[in-house]
Amino acid sequence: MISVRRRTVLVMLLLAAAVGAAGGWAVSQAQSDKAPTATAPSFVGSEGTRVVPAALPLSSGSFAQVVEAVGPAVVNINTFTRGGRTPVEEFFGDEIFRRFFGDQPEREQQQRSLGSGVIVDPSGVTLTNAHVVERATDIEVVTSDGKKHKAKVVGVDRRTDLAVLRLQGGGPYRAAALGDSDRMRVGDWVLAIGSPFGLQQTVTAGIISAKSRSLTGGPFDDFLQTDAAINQGNSGGPLLNIRGELIGINSAIETQSGGFEGIGFAIPINMVAKVYNDIIRTGKVSRGAIGITFNSRAKPELLKDYGASEGVFVEQVTPGGPAEKAGVKAGD
Repeated sequence: MISVRRRTVLVMLLLAAAVGAAGGWAVSQAQSDKAPTATAPSFVGSEGTRVVPAALPLSSGSFAQVVEAVGPAVVNINTFTRGGRTPVEEFFGDEIFRRFFGDQPEREQQQRSLGSGVIVDPSGVTLTNAHVVERATDIEVVTSDGKKHKAKVVGVDRRTDLAVLRLQGGGPYRAAALGDSDRMRVGDWVLAIGSPFGLQQTVTAGIISAKSRSLTGGPFDDFLQTDAAINQGNSGGPLLNIRGELIGINSAIETQSGGFEGIGFAIPINMVAKVYNDIIRTGKVSRGAIGITFNSRAKPELLKDYGASEGVFVEQVTPGGPAEKAGVKAGD
């Protein structure tokens, strides 16, 4: 039988332990709730304001806060091009055709494609895919309020399928804030906003399904894969994290039917930032190259014959390139 005194001491010890455990849980919970400090990429000259974070769990049970904050920065892109040349013009060429048949009336412009984009600077600088604006003679951008704006191409990088546009007048515009695609994890929530099949301001949600996906085996394939619904017309639109930050530009889908089948791909914003900044500074993208084609699958015994423990074999040297000027030859 426990005495009253011992019982009182035991109760006090149990209470102290409970309070200590509760305090420890509160501290650890507060630490876990703190958002990690990310070193996000930045755009040259960007003056976009940060979006108010929407931390999980969302008390409203929806992503409405993110959509309301970022939706006005998402645009619909219509491109127009003049009609193609006739078979006669293709055969004779423009100059001979004009010499024999004279100048012809200018053909009507035809709408060629429809895509999406996202404004990343209040002055109207906008990101989209290169394939959305390729060969366009005129570009019309429709903002979320329904207003139409002419746009000019600042620069295009086909190797990453990115294009930078500038809206003509009407600013300042709502601009999206940048996130850090390197910090995204498989399983993180994401949102896509765009104009699939011309349905402007369509929002879909999903997760990051995979990272560093390669579609063509090219040196710039490093896609974020998502199961957020992406369809024709979403190209060039934003992929957002739940803080409302831009972490990718939607670019492609894997499909057997031509429509959404649960596998979409976005260009990571950290890659986009480098392309964007080069285009804003110089109008083009600069990349280093030494001018060789090489084989990295050298057998250890072959390397040993060359007196090396590791290395690659040069298969081809680009004429006039840095490697040829330095004396590198095929077979080195």
